[in-house]
Amino acid sequence: LRGVIPSSLDAFDPVTQSMVTGRRDATTVPTQALYLLNSAFVRSQSLAFGEKIAGASDRFDADWLAEVYQRVLGRAPTDQELARDAKFLAAYAASWSQDNPPAAAAPAPVLASAEVAESAAATDAAAQAVVNPDDIQREDERAPEAVIAPKSARAAAWMALIQAHYASAEFRFVR
Repeated sequence: LRGVIPSSLDAFDPVTQSMVTGRRDATTVPTQALYLLNSAFVRSQSLAFGEKIAGASDRFDADWLAEVYQRVLGRAPTDQELARDAKFLAAYAASWSQDNPPAAAAPAPVLASAEVAESAAATDAAAQAVVNPDDIQREDERAPEAVIAPKSARAAAWMALIQAHYASAEFRFVR
């Protein structure tokens, strides 16, 4: 297992697991931004924080915005950012509809019995040809994506805003 890179780290250009490396090269690639924008982990963390905010009635949105900026970006928001984010929250909540479920995954193709037998024979032959068990092709193996759905328009708006902050360049670059 030492040579297998976890799929969640693939986007972050990790070093080769079987080599000793004193320091990782600093790289930023578009897949890092896409991972932060689309990954189930980031969406679920954004939803958890967003639903906490949506369920609380003891604070104003400006207070929550300040906390979001502090937790995610490590700084206080400017007045312009507060106004922009408040406008975003209102517009997003107004346009959100719970009737639009996320797109379902495409069903697996149905194979005829002859195709199944040929596929099984090819798989057996390929398995026998592999010498190193770490050299197995894994492109077709994908973990199922969890459906991450907010319960209310307010939670959906906060989730989208928090997720956008996680995907921002300011979050990705440590100064």
